[in-house]
Amino acid sequence: MDLKSLSGNFSQYAIILGVVITLGGGFVAWGQFNARLDGIEKSQGSGAVEALQKRVATLETSNEVLSKTIDVIDAKMAELKLKVSNPLGN
Repeated sequence: MDLKSLSGNFSQYAIILGVVITLGGGFVAWGQFNARLDGIEKSQGSGAVEALQKRVATLETSNEVLSKTIDVIDAKMAELKLKVSNPLGN
C-alpha cells in the first residue's frame, strides 16, 4: 500500500465516523427533547390544574365565611356603640 491509498482510506473512515457521531448526537438531542416534553405533559396532565381549582374554591368559600363573620362583628360593634352612647341604656 502506498501513502495515497492509506490517506484516502483514512479520510473515508473519518468521514463515516463523523456522520455516525453527528447522527448519534441528533438522536440524543431528540431524546432529551422528548424527555422534557414528557415532563411538561405529566405536570399538566396529572390533575395539578384540577387540584389547584379545588383549592381555590375552598379558599373562596373560607373567604366568604370570614366576610360574613366580619359583617356580624361590625353589626355587634355598631349596636354596642349605640348602647354605650345612650346615657339611659345602662
